[in-house]
Order: sequence, then structure tokens, then C-alpha cells
Amino acid sequence: MPTQLRRRVIGNFEIRRLEAADPENSAAALLLTESFERSPLFEYAFPSSTRRFALRALFEVILDDATRFGYAEAAFADEIVGVFLWYPPGRYPMPLWRELRGIRNYVRVAAVSPIGLLKLWQMQISLDHLRPKQPHCHAYFLAGRVSARVTALLGRRMLDEADARGWPAYLETQNRRTVALYERLGFKVVQSQLTTIPGAPPTWTMWRNSAAEPNARPQVNCPGRLGGIRTPNETVMSARLGNKLA
Repeated sequence: MPTQLRRRVIGNFEIRRLEAADPENSAAALLLTESFERSPLFEYAFPSSTRRFALRALFEVILDDATRFGYAEAAFADEIVGVFLWYPPGRYPMPLWRELRGIRNYVRVAAVSPIGLLKLWQMQISLDHLRPKQPHCHAYFLAGRVSARVTALLGRRMLDEADARGWPAYLETQNRRTVALYERLGFKVVQSQLTTIPGAPPTWTMWRNSAAEPNARPQVNCPGRLGGIRTPNETVMSARLGNKLA
């Protein structure tokens, strides 16, 4: 992997990749929790009384997996101000053995909101059916302090590496306002306002071709269920990179 992408200083921010057991991982999980607490996806899944607890437990698992099998880009300005989780081709979705690594936290979530965990599982299965067949990067979660405006910087980390390696990129979002932002980054809508399960927020799936194949079409199944680049509410996230990437 290009070493120049591991750590850089851009303007007032230090951008680097978090590692497994990084001392900043707890702060990163908290930032993700706060950013996505009011996202349409998690408002649907969890009642307000248990949402923060459930999200913190989930993001601890997701962040740990990303640092070991994908990438966790982070921006710092004295403290952590932005996080972007993404996976290179072939690393997402998680196989069962990786899911089981987080079983303790899943049990904690199930103890306070079993229905919410079931809803997310059903949506994730739907998403897996919709994912394009070609190898691609998967943009997972992007969060940033509103005052920092670093999401675009973090998003470009993935896009720069994807372009250098000839990888297309894929994401899903349940936030209508992020669609235009992603389009500015070169993403195009594949499927619009899809319903995963009854009552769930609609999902948009989006694709960005690699520079090597600018006219390629994603090979997708018929609409089913979803999940995806999940971007929190615009009031909580900064200007995403040109999308989830502020």
C-alpha cells in the first residue's frame, strides 16, 4: 500500500490510518457514535433510549474490524475530528468468522434492543444481495466534526488509492442529501430509494468507476434489500469530502 497515504499533514489536520489497538480507537468509536446517532438508519433501528449504547457497542466492533481487515482513516487537530472506514476489494462483506469476533458486543446490543439488531441484520442481508459483482472498494462509515470540515479530505484518501490501483468504489446511503455530494466526487446512482424491509428508510446505492475503466457498468442483482455508506445527518457531519468525504 502506498506509504505516503499512511500519514500526511494537510492544512491544519494530521491525517493518518488507525491501527488495531490504537490508543485513539476509543475516541474514534465515540465520534462515530455521536455522528450517526441521528442518522435515518439508526433512528429506525433503535429507540432513542438505547441508541447511543447500541451504537457505541457496534462501532467498537466495526472499527476494530476495519483496522485489521480494511482501513480506518482519521483526521486530527489536537483531538480526533474525523473518521472514515472503508475496505479494499475482497474484504467486505465480513465473513462469519470475522462477525463472530464481535459476538460479545452483539450480545450487549441484543440485551437492550434485540429487534433493532434484527432489523440491521435483515437490511445487511439485503445489501449483500445488491452489491455489484465486480471487485470494488466499499465505503462504509464517514464521520466528522461539523466545525472541522474534514470529511472530504478523508474520503479522498480512499479515492486517491482507488484511482492509483484501478479500483472502482461502491457505497449506500440512507440520507438523500448526501447523494448530490457523492455525485460531485464521481459517484453515480445505481438504484434509487430502495426499500429494504417494511418501514426502513429508503436507500440509494452508488458507484464510481475506476480511472482505468471509466465507462464500466456495475453488475448488480435486481433490487432487494440494503445497508450502506452510511452518512449521518448533514447537521452532524461536516461537508463530506465531496460526499461522505467532506
